[in-house]
Amino acid sequence: MKFWLSSRHLCRPVDISFRLFHYGSMCTMDGGTLLNPYAKRGSDATAADDNINERDGNLRSGILSKDISRAPSTVLQDKAAVDVLNYYLVYILGADEIDDIDMRIIETDIESFLTGFSYWLCNTNIPANHQKYLENPELIPTSFLTAGSLKGYLGKVIQMLRKLFPEDEFWEEEDRVSNISGTKFEKACKRAQKKKDDSFGQESKIGLYRKARHESSLDDPNYLPHWTCLVNCDEICKVMLSKTKIDDIASRMTEKRLALTLTFHAVGRGGETKYLDWKNISFNHWMNCLEALWTELKTLSTYSCPFVPNKDGYLTDVLHALACFFVLGKGLFRGSSSGKKVSTKVMPYLSDEMAHGNVSRWLTTAIRQNFPARVPEEEKKKVTAKSLRIAGTTTMSAGNVDYYSSHARSGHVPTNQRYYIDNSDILSSMPAAMCLAGWRDYHAKVYLPNLACLKMPNEVINNLIDHLVANSLPQFNPNGALRPLLCACIASMIMHDDAVITDLGYMNAASFALRNAFQNSKTVDPRAENDPLATLKLWGNIIRADFQTNNPDFQPLTNTTNSIQVVNSINQIGSSVTELLRENNVLKQQVLQGYVAAMAEREENRKEREAHRKEREESKKLRKEVSRLLLFFNPRLLPQSPSTPGSAPQSPSSHLGKRKAPPVPLVAPAAAAFESSNTVAPAASTNVAFAAATASAVDPASSDSSIQEMAVNYNHVDHNQEHGGTDLPDIISGAYNSRCFRTEVSFTPAFMMRPLRFKDPTKYNHCLALFNVVASPVDRAILGRAGLTKTELSTAAYNIAEASMDHISALEGKPRSNRQRMGYAGVGGRVAKVKNKNPNLRL
Repeated sequence: MKFWLSSRHLCRPVDISFRLFHYGSMCTMDGGTLLNPYAKRGSDATAADDNINERDGNLRSGILSKDISRAPSTVLQDKAAVDVLNYYLVYILGADEIDDIDMRIIETDIESFLTGFSYWLCNTNIPANHQKYLENPELIPTSFLTAGSLKGYLGKVIQMLRKLFPEDEFWEEEDRVSNISGTKFEKACKRAQKKKDDSFGQESKIGLYRKARHESSLDDPNYLPHWTCLVNCDEICKVMLSKTKIDDIASRMTEKRLALTLTFHAVGRGGETKYLDWKNISFNHWMNCLEALWTELKTLSTYSCPFVPNKDGYLTDVLHALACFFVLGKGLFRGSSSGKKVSTKVMPYLSDEMAHGNVSRWLTTAIRQNFPARVPEEEKKKVTAKSLRIAGTTTMSAGNVDYYSSHARSGHVPTNQRYYIDNSDILSSMPAAMCLAGWRDYHAKVYLPNLACLKMPNEVINNLIDHLVANSLPQFNPNGALRPLLCACIASMIMHDDAVITDLGYMNAASFALRNAFQNSKTVDPRAENDPLATLKLWGNIIRADFQTNNPDFQPLTNTTNSIQVVNSINQIGSSVTELLRENNVLKQQVLQGYVAAMAEREENRKEREAHRKEREESKKLRKEVSRLLLFFNPRLLPQSPSTPGSAPQSPSSHLGKRKAPPVPLVAPAAAAFESSNTVAPAASTNVAFAAATASAVDPASSDSSIQEMAVNYNHVDHNQEHGGTDLPDIISGAYNSRCFRTEVSFTPAFMMRPLRFKDPTKYNHCLALFNVVASPVDRAILGRAGLTKTELSTAAYNIAEASMDHISALEGKPRSNRQRMGYAGVGGRVAKVKNKNPNLRL
């Protein structure tokens, strides 16, 4: 039985996959088995059965160039058309190239083959010079083949098949040929221009799932997992989070992680996250979830898409990804430039500065660049943004999500019944959302992590959030509609802090920002002995216990437990055992590391003692030799013997006999304060103690209190100077956080020492000179106040940066362009050029 779609559908704007068309048109049923005609045949299908398969060294793709009457310039165009045809055969149909394919497959139904190829051509954006983008997938195309070029490509393929199959009956009916080519094809291309698929070069081979299915071996410190266990969203997000720095907007790691997480949970296309808008997102109190209006890329139709937190793991958790975007990436800060409309898009960079096709390629590049290092390069190229949609659809199928819920989640159109389903009702998509987040009981209600379980005053919670998040959107203010969502995100960040530290170390950006916020806001809990860091750990344990108590998937068995809860409870027991084994392995590894470190330290001490012994012996030999020489040349220069009680005082040279240890400076209070803060590495502790000792030695009037203040201030800054961006606002906010403005707000190198991440000191000083000129008294007064919230600090820094950009543009005599960025290197270079042109100019 063979069936195919009529070619007249080409000119009708229907939303049908050419993949489904092809398998429906070219596949045959044989004994109830669906056969793929594009699969390679066995060795028994020899080329002798059909003369068309005999190569004899002649390439089929070169049959067009054998026409001697053709101009050389037109012959060169054949290769581009053949390259596109080969891409279609290999990456879309999964067959061989035209020079290697079994031609009987095409000869079986030439009309169906050409119809599918023409449909793919008119619905796909193919970049000009497409081979360059296939070789370099990270490049973003700016120009695409026009309808006329695609018409020429299709014409060349039709001409090639005419020469290969001149006796086929399809060529006898010109109407059938013209229906899929020529003017009608060009008209179809122009009609589909705005809805074309931008997946050229991104056809995914495999799915990118949320986590490794068998991950118990990943926690075993003695076992190095195979790289195939690392090809999942969790591992990619872990790499992204490890690269994240506080307020580092340039790398956009928090946006990349958020886009990946949202795309997977929504089973969306790579470029659809750009349409998310806070105006169309709400917190659903009835279902206790985040409800977003998701927009399809091809049709621009919208439907409700709920999001719930993960049952296990924080790496692909939507709430944790949002929290890191808010706290580390300034996701809610929009600046305060007058005359500019405040964007309400979730990710303005994707919405305002990138086209929808570029967003998909941007996400594909982000995924490939953040795989763990052990994943082979050729395997990275098999994964694209479309892999998330493949994995999401497969996860719903394997999780026994019902037919309509899965299609309501992914936006596919299975039947005409879809048009009668209310897409605004989140219940149609909630089972799919729970499945993708790892929950088992799809009929239970998922409760989000919350801050209400802490039973702390609202003033304390709001003060902590103000020191964590810089916010410009009224929806997230204390009385805003999305404030519960912000609280849930912060609760998720606090709840998972211990797991983040276990995976990424103590100085990761997320944990570092939390500790700074708790200390700067002086957030303490009496139950934690009024210590900010102890409060952070206590709150994480409380929120985690409340989260597991409220959600049925974590609840133990009861007499009235149904079968689903039995399965969930058994699974929970297994998860608990696995967690205990993991913690046991971690403790074993820590003990082993401690033992190895102790042995290394003992060996180092032994070597050091041996070196000191050799040094003493060498010194003793030298002293004997010097004494012998002095005795021979001038005995009066010999050192006196050690003095006894009642004897004369020793000469100044008597210290040669035995040295005493120098007195230790009084730095005990500073060292104690520094160690108790527990915020920097031990190496930094040595530097602080040394700096304090040096200061006390230089200034005898310095007291223990000043030394202690120095150590405490040092704990509030990033001792490695690695967190933060390199834009103009980052210079100001970093100096404030380092307490450079305690005595005076002065933008000079003496007050604002250059952090290590600013490599060029000259350009850095040029930016400081700009700040000194444009900073208003109001902004200076704000920066001179202690305890600024993150929004207040970000606004003041942004105002000064904006004034600096306007001032340098005025000095250049050019209007300010939207393409000009606030990077310190670019702005410093512009100032240097202005000074070179006008040596006597004073900013």
